[in-house]
Amino acid sequence: MTTKGKTLTPVGAGLGNGENKPATECRIKGNIPFWLNGEVLRNGPGEFVIGPDTFKHWFDGHALIHKFTISEGKVTYMAKFVESETYKINHKHNRIILGGFGTACVPDPCKNIFSRFFSHFTSFPKLDNCNINLANLGNSYYALSDAAMTHRIDGETLEQRDFLSFRDFKIYTTTAHPHYDRNGDYYNIGLNFGKYSVVRVPAESMSKEDPMRDLEIHSEVPMDDRFNPGYFHSFGLSENNFILHD
Repeated sequence: MTTKGKTLTPVGAGLGNGENKPATECRIKGNIPFWLNGEVLRNGPGEFVIGPDTFKHWFDGHALIHKFTISEGKVTYMAKFVESETYKINHKHNRIILGGFGTACVPDPCKNIFSRFFSHFTSFPKLDNCNINLANLGNSYYALSDAAMTHRIDGETLEQRDFLSFRDFKIYTTTAHPHYDRNGDYYNIGLNFGKYSVVRVPAESMSKEDPMRDLEIHSEVPMDDRFNPGYFHSFGLSENNFILHD
């Protein structure tokens, strides 16, 4: 790819793809304190090259969940791709059909000419590649991105359990970095047509199998000439205020 005489390299060209990996004991240099025990789960883009195609932006790689378990001086590692519709469709065709933030979608080659035309307008709901963050609600984990949707992840096996679209609440974007207050309530901010919506999962729902199903509208801020919508990736939370840099 070139522009104005300069050669541009697709972001994934120099990166190796991750892979699904069962729990494997890690080789350790040095010593892990025996008092240090627990689990660390992380989410991020882990696959950039599919067949002949390469994602063009860091934000577009297929979501890969990583898990480190630390116990009695040992560390094990496992990893699992989130089997989103984006992931499954791209692997079905062994190329990038559904792109993302910086990679254009292309019409599904299995559709006829009319369906392919309309796929330009209907493909966005399938962009469920939640590859930025993990939220922990009770015993459940949720893969997040700036899209208004999430996949519930089993914390033990890293298998995908459920899918939830916040569009059922008429919310079309959310931040990838939610917050929790002192009471244990979960908060996030979403964008609706003409207003910002603060969403909450109350602390008393955290004991349920799927707490995110109890998501509710906490408050709304209408937009006017002084407060126009814009892109936001995170927000601040103080004792009395939600802080949004717009």
